[in-house]
Amino acid sequence: MKDFYEVYKTLISTEMSHQNGAPHIMLTSIGFDTQKNASSVEFDYKKIYDREDTYQDIAGFYHTHPSGLNQMSSTDVMTMTQWVQTLGKSLVCVIETKEGINGWLFYKNEAGGIDHRVVKVATSNDVHYDLWVDPDHTFWNPVDFLTEGEFSDEDDINIFDDMQESINTIVENQSKILEAISILVRK
Repeated sequence: MKDFYEVYKTLISTEMSHQNGAPHIMLTSIGFDTQKNASSVEFDYKKIYDREDTYQDIAGFYHTHPSGLNQMSSTDVMTMTQWVQTLGKSLVCVIETKEGINGWLFYKNEAGGIDHRVVKVATSNDVHYDLWVDPDHTFWNPVDFLTEGEFSDEDDINIFDDMQESINTIVENQSKILEAISILVRK
C-alpha cells in the first residue's frame, strides 16, 4: 500500500476449497481505482451491477485506509450491509492499512438482518486474496487444497453456497459461449 489516497478494487471469487472443515476462498481483484480522496471511495454501481448480471461472481470489495484505521468505519458497515441486501448474497469486505490486511464476512442472519464476522485474509501479490472463513485456523500451503473432504457449515453461513452457485453459473455461461463459437466456426 503506497498511496496516500484510498484505493479500491472489486473482488470476484475464482476458487474455493476447504481443509478440516475450514472454508477457503481465493478472491481476485479487478478494477483498481481511486478518486484521490484520503478518506473515502465510491464504487461504480453500474459496473458492479453489470458484472454481477453477466457473471454472478462478485464476492466483495477491497479498499485501503491510508489514515491507519485498522477496522471498518460505520460507513463501511452501512455500505456493505446495503450491498448484501442489493445483491442478495454474502459478501466480504477487505481493508488494508500499513499495519496489515483485515477482512469481514457480511451475511444474512436467520431474522433477515445482516450480520458480519471477522475472517482471515492474506495476499502475496495484491491481486489474489486468500480468505478463510474461520479466523482461528492457521494458513496452509496451497498444495493442501488439493485434498478432498466434507465441509460442515456449523454457523449456517451461506457464503460457500453463494460462491459455488456463482462458479457453477460462470462454468455454464462459458460452456454456452464455447458451444456458440463452435457452431459459428463450423459454419
